[in-house]
Amino acid sequence: MIDEIQYKGKITGVEIDAETITLANKYFGLDKIENLQIVIADAEKFVAETKETYDLIILDIFEDNIMPDFLFENAFISNVLKVLNTNGFVIFNTIVSDNSAQIRNEKFVKLIVSKNIKLQRIPNLEGDNELLILNQLIVK
Repeated sequence: MIDEIQYKGKITGVEIDAETITLANKYFGLDKIENLQIVIADAEKFVAETKETYDLIILDIFEDNIMPDFLFENAFISNVLKVLNTNGFVIFNTIVSDNSAQIRNEKFVKLIVSKNIKLQRIPNLEGDNELLILNQLIVK
């Protein structure tokens, strides 16, 4: 994002595995990005406890090809929306590799719609990925 659109604002990354950050620093130079802060934490706990708010939240959480169930639960997405600024965006990268994942995404979409959040879907991205783009246009 920094290279592609010359983004200069503050970026906070949350990663549960410190070794992943060590490797990212070594191979991608993350530790050289001045406006990037990496927090070693569980994403579910982080969004529940942070006092910061954000204009853009990118959810890209996988364990191999498996997405943790908490990502699709009301409590988690409510916490994500709580720390999203009005007119902010959530980009949620999901994997839809089978019928149960498709059903999971459909249920999640219904949950988002029930919260009056604008939603755009981009299916079949790089194979099994579906991007869900949420735009919080409502007043908090």
